[in-house]
Amino acid sequence: MESRLKKTLLSLAVIIGFIGYALRGKISFGADDEHGPIIPKTTNTNSATTAPTNTSSSIDQPINTNIAAPTNTTTTGKYKDGTYTGPITDAFYGNIQAIVTVKNGKISAVSVPIFPNDRENSIRISSESLPILKQEVIQTQSANIDGVSGATQTSAAFQQSVAAALQRAS
Repeated sequence: MESRLKKTLLSLAVIIGFIGYALRGKISFGADDEHGPIIPKTTNTNSATTAPTNTSSSIDQPINTNIAAPTNTTTTGKYKDGTYTGPITDAFYGNIQAIVTVKNGKISAVSVPIFPNDRENSIRISSESLPILKQEVIQTQSANIDGVSGATQTSAAFQQSVAAALQRAS
C-alpha cells in the first residue's frame, strides 16, 4: 500500500510540475515551431492600425549596400526609384511592415519599422531573422527569398510586405 501511495504522490508531483512549467510559458500545447499556441491567423488590412515598434533595436535600421551602378551602362533596374512601404502583415505573434528603397532601379535598402517585439522569444526571433531576410532581398533584388529556419511566420509575413512594396515599385 505504501508503494502505491508513493507512486501516486510522485505522479501527482510530476503533473503539478508540468502544469506549472506550462503556465510559465515555457511550453505550449499545440505549439508551432516559432511562437507558441496555434491561434487562428487574421490579417489586418487597416493601415491606420500600427503595432508597437522597437526603436532601440538595430532591426528597424535599413541595410544599405551602397553598391554603385557601373558608369558605362545606361541600363536602369527593373524598379522605379523611390521608397515604397509594404502593408502591415500579420506574423502570428505581431505585425511586420517592410519599407523598400529603390535607387537606380535596384533595391538599395530595406527597413522594418514594425516587427514582433512584445515577447522575449519574438524579440530574439526578429533580431536574428530580419537582418538575414533584408540582406536576401537586396542580394536577390526580389521578394522571392528563402525563409529563415525557426522563423517561419516572420519570414512569410516579411516576404508578403516586401512583395507588396515591390509591386508598387514596378
